[in-house]
Amino acid sequence: SQQLIARSALDTQRAIRDAANARVAQIRAQLADRVIRAPFAGVLGLRQVSPGALVTPGTPIATLDDTERVYVDFPVPETMLAFLAEGQHLSGTTAAYPGVEFEGAVSTVDSRIDPATRAVTVRGAFDNPGR
Repeated sequence: SQQLIARSALDTQRAIRDAANARVAQIRAQLADRVIRAPFAGVLGLRQVSPGALVTPGTPIATLDDTERVYVDFPVPETMLAFLAEGQHLSGTTAAYPGVEFEGAVSTVDSRIDPATRAVTVRGAFDNPGR
C-alpha cells in the first residue's frame, strides 16, 4: 500500500512463494504414497516383504487379524438343520487352554448343504477380550 517496492518485484516474489507452496504440496503427496495404512486395527503377523522392497498394489505385505472376536466354522449334520438359528448360545473348548470353556453365539448358518458330507457349515462367534 505504501509502494516501497516495485509491483513487478512483488509479483516475482509471489510467484516464487506460490511455486514453493506447490512443490511442498507435491512432496507431501509423494510421501503420502509411501505410507501404508491398515483398514482396521489389529495384530500384525509375519512380514512377507523385505524392508525397502518395492510394493505394488495387491502385494501381500503381512497378515492383519482383528482378534477382538474369534470365528469358528464347523460342520453340523443336515438332520440338525431345523434346530439351528442365528444367535443360539455356543460353548467350546480348545486343547491350547484345557479346562477353559469359551462362550459364544451362532453368527451364521450357511445357506447350502455340502453334497459330499450332507452337512451345513455353521459359524460361531466368540468374544476374545484376553486375546
